[in-house]
Amino acid sequence: MRKSLILLTCLFITGCATLTDRGATINVVSQASHELVQDCKRLGSVFGNSDNGGLVGKDQAMTDVRNKAGEYNEADTLAITRYTKNWFSTQIAGFAYNCRERNNQYANNNDSPSEKISKNVFEKAKQCQAKGGVWVNDLCVIDLN
Repeated sequence: MRKSLILLTCLFITGCATLTDRGATINVVSQASHELVQDCKRLGSVFGNSDNGGLVGKDQAMTDVRNKAGEYNEADTLAITRYTKNWFSTQIAGFAYNCRERNNQYANNNDSPSEKISKNVFEKAKQCQAKGGVWVNDLCVIDLN
């Protein structure tokens, strides 16, 4: 009985935001890092919401927006354009992109220096995201709060 009550309390506090398989494949970057998506195909805008504030709300809204980006079959990248929060809610907005074609374009051995830099930046952004950060202006930003 006590374990059930604790589980229900945790679900009530944290919500039920679950990352889908498609949402988990989406790379997240900041729109401020425009070089990461400048050669990508924009698929559409996406919005994530949470009825919670703070870190819980941020996580839930991020999960929601990644899942919605994943609903675009061709999407592989999400560029965050807006993040707003208060005590009672959190919203994240962005654009879903297809950057696979760009990645294939850079895969040949005749890459120009600027293309190699763009490819390197994209790889760094993916590594940043894997560690829980967001790539902003050539820096990996990780929220410690």
